[in-house]
Amino acid sequence: MNPHLSPPKLQPHTPKSTTVDEGLRAQIEALIPPLRRYARALVRDSVAADDLVQECLASALSKIHLWQEGTDFRAWLLAILHNQHVSLTRRAEREREHIEL
Repeated sequence: MNPHLSPPKLQPHTPKSTTVDEGLRAQIEALIPPLRRYARALVRDSVAADDLVQECLASALSKIHLWQEGTDFRAWLLAILHNQHVSLTRRAEREREHIEL
C-alpha cells in the first residue's frame, strides 16, 4: 500500500466537556451551606430546603452562561433560590385554589 494514499489517522472524538471547572466547583461547594440556611428559613423544612437548593443549583448550572463574571456569584445563586421558592409557592397556591373549587 502506498503511504501517500493511506487514510488519515483519525483522532478519537472527544465531546466538549460539560463538567464544571474546579474554580467554579469550589465556589459552589462553599456556597451550599449559606444556600441551605436561606432555604431552611424560607420553607421551614430541612428536606424541602435541600430539594430547593438542589433545584437552584441545577438551574444555575444549566444557565451558567448567563452569569456575568465579576458579579457576585453568591447573590446570583441566592436570587435563583429565592425566585424558585416564589414560583413554587405560587404554583402550590394555584393548585390549592384549583382543588378547593
